[in-house]
Amino acid sequence: MENETSHDSQQMDIFEKLLQWPSEFVFPVLDCLRLVIRRGDVCDYFCVKKGTTFLDYCLRFLHQEERPTNQMLVLRTLANMFVCDAGQRLALDHVERIMDHATSVWPTSNKNVQVALTSLLINFAYSLRSNLDIQLKSRLLSAFALVAMAQMDAEALFRLLVALGTICDGDEECKGLARSLDLPEFVEKIGEDPQAIKKVKECAILVKKTL
Repeated sequence: MENETSHDSQQMDIFEKLLQWPSEFVFPVLDCLRLVIRRGDVCDYFCVKKGTTFLDYCLRFLHQEERPTNQMLVLRTLANMFVCDAGQRLALDHVERIMDHATSVWPTSNKNVQVALTSLLINFAYSLRSNLDIQLKSRLLSAFALVAMAQMDAEALFRLLVALGTICDGDEECKGLARSLDLPEFVEKIGEDPQAIKKVKECAILVKKTL
């Protein structure tokens, strides 16, 4: 049993070294990471033992516009961290930092990056629902407002609406912040857009009622 534990630790140490590869070679490492980060032992290793160092490894790839696949995989990794308690804690301890880096990919014409980013926003919205820190919620809503300024794929738009409705539902302070950022007007336009697909329009109508 001791040998197995040692072997697992060695594997994680090697994995960590691979994350430091140059961006042109790291794709298969990131592709593996976004899957295995959902395992409790892997998440504990990176999010507890490595913590901010792990975030450093990941976030640097978000600033490489010429490699959108790496951006997408890192955003999916960050979103998948929320599956485990350790990953969720690390993300919530660094909301502002992660939002600053994550929104640096925006605007983007890459649909996969759009969906990955808005998936991350959903997870933050759900996790912050019961959090009393209005500053963190304000930072998240500011990210929503930034994303809302650009054109996006229908699936990304749907996820943004879900995230907005999730964070604002039953929270008067969040609703007030959303109004100050003109988000209700954004949602109303989507609900009235004849070109919007059905599920996006229906979601926009529901979120408008929430706001």
